[in-house]
Amino acid sequence: MRISYLIPVGVILSVILADTVSGCHRKRKKRALYYDNQVVNFFPGCLRRQLANHEGYENQNWHGSVSYAVFHSNWYEATDECCIGARDTVQCWTEALLDFVTGRSPVLRAAQRCVRAYNDVTRNEFTPEPTYPEGFFITDSPSCPPINQTAFSVAMKNTIYIANRQDRTLSDFDDVVHFTQRDMVCGTCSCTQLETEDADFEFIGGVACGQCWATKLSLGVKKTSRLRDPAKRVAREYGGLRKCPKREYK
Repeated sequence: MRISYLIPVGVILSVILADTVSGCHRKRKKRALYYDNQVVNFFPGCLRRQLANHEGYENQNWHGSVSYAVFHSNWYEATDECCIGARDTVQCWTEALLDFVTGRSPVLRAAQRCVRAYNDVTRNEFTPEPTYPEGFFITDSPSCPPINQTAFSVAMKNTIYIANRQDRTLSDFDDVVHFTQRDMVCGTCSCTQLETEDADFEFIGGVACGQCWATKLSLGVKKTSRLRDPAKRVAREYGGLRKCPKREYK
């Protein structure tokens, strides 16, 4: 959530002047990181308060999953490009959450309420409680193969070093796993995204890669993230997929 016009005037002026001297593209990246850090600082605490009385969620810290969503997910990148300018609204973001969080989870309503709270805090205003859009009751396939969660997590944590101290995706990776197992949906995740030059990867029984937590986690990472290629490698090795030689078509 960018909400750029809420930053103090002095900060905006200093950024504009810096753009003039150093080039817009590099400075736009810095401004984006500033707003992303603001989001990851706010949402974990808000989600903890919203879900404190929900069984199974009362001890989740949300730092890892919020970092994963903001810094690495396809969903956040796409939504941030859509909900911009006049569309940077509570309605736009709460509707977009339907593409990321299943309606069967209490996390959807909690996240929607946190969007409203973030809006009110950053814009110094009060908005009435809206009628939030309902989600879709999407669940993972019961036919997903068993996965060694410990091996998967260790492999992910050993993939790369993340320099941004605000990004707790790997340092709180168990939190990311819990989110993807119970709450995340990924309609754009496809097993074809895992193919290599000499092999395809698939689940036995035709289960889609968007229906199992390990492949959702790996394929939900945006192309520009340094986590993208390592996450795909871990999914191929530890995600319970079958490796199939590519067929030669004549």
